[in-house]
Amino acid sequence: MTVEALNKTGLIRSVTTSLYQSAAHSMTGTAWSSGFIAAFASNLMNNLPVGLIAANAVQATRKPAIVKSAILIGVDLGPNLSITGSLATILWL
Repeated sequence: MTVEALNKTGLIRSVTTSLYQSAAHSMTGTAWSSGFIAAFASNLMNNLPVGLIAANAVQATRKPAIVKSAILIGVDLGPNLSITGSLATILWL
């Protein structure tokens, strides 16, 4: 529901466009920056919507595996950046 609402507002299209333009300049820089942005976003929100948004953006641009992997790692590790970002982290502490 959240992802569809963001799609209707055009946010996913703007993420796709910026990912495409960034990858045209530097693939390594795109991988690093997209991984950090995905990690930060998944710490602020639940990582499921962030993963779905990122999957739609990456699928639309068809970027190499290094960018896909960086985003996947960011979505996976993002909730662990703060103590309250992940229930597993809270339970572990």
